[in-house]
Amino acid sequence: MFHNYLGKLIYEVDQQQNVLVWRVIDQLDYVESQQICDLIRNLVLSMPHRKAKIIADKRYSYDKYGHALIFSRNVSDEWMKLQEWLISHSPAVAVLCGTLAMKAQTNRLSKQSGSYEILRSFYDQDQDKLLRKAYAFLEIQSNTLAEMPHTVGRDVP
Repeated sequence: MFHNYLGKLIYEVDQQQNVLVWRVIDQLDYVESQQICDLIRNLVLSMPHRKAKIIADKRYSYDKYGHALIFSRNVSDEWMKLQEWLISHSPAVAVLCGTLAMKAQTNRLSKQSGSYEILRSFYDQDQDKLLRKAYAFLEIQSNTLAEMPHTVGRDVP
């Protein structure tokens, strides 16, 4: 079941596979980014062993008007803090990227935050290949939200 938080984040918790997946679907201000990062931390801590495998789906990082999501420095700093926190709360984080440049930037940021050991970004024009690689990294079979079109979730209450 998908959840919409603040009209900015769509997420799904898969207790069976111990996976949390999310998509940011609109611009975030600093307070919203803090609230979303707190939500993600709480969701991870509610999982078995207080850890979760993560899928951060950034393939569709566009707002409702089709503009690319570009976060302020403060918002980016909140995401960096979350990455650092995930080092001790996630065995693996797969970031699904929409472009090769996004993949390179994500890898650079994960090295900067020290999370590169657990975080891998994936890009492929063939979405099935991209998902297979990410699933293999996470050692899972599938994920409902990751396999849904980018339009799914914007209307989730």
